[in-house]
Amino acid sequence: MCHYNGQKVSKVEFIRLKNLEKVIAKYSFLNRDLLIGFDYGKSAVLKKVEGEEDFEIVEMEWGFLPGYIRNREQAQRFRTGYKKENGQWQEPILTLNAMSEEMLLPKKYTEKQH
Repeated sequence: MCHYNGQKVSKVEFIRLKNLEKVIAKYSFLNRDLLIGFDYGKSAVLKKVEGEEDFEIVEMEWGFLPGYIRNREQAQRFRTGYKKENGQWQEPILTLNAMSEEMLLPKKYTEKQH
């Protein structure tokens, strides 16, 4: 089966696109072959500019964190586990494949794991 596709771009649009191409060339996070979710690597995300029909490219991590996680250190501890003040080990909570909000409640999560 044959397929034909065309696209019309005005001179002004072409110049804008070329300028955009120059701007994004400096983003090193755009040239990645494979992103593995459990590595929590950064990836490019298009973020809408409020009040405009435009977007910006920002660097973000894939994953879900509950609202009580407030900084990178807490996120790291949540994802990899840590030793509590009483010496007990807190298992990591992996939410990349979360199936329901129940997993995020520490008591229920711990009960399901043991």
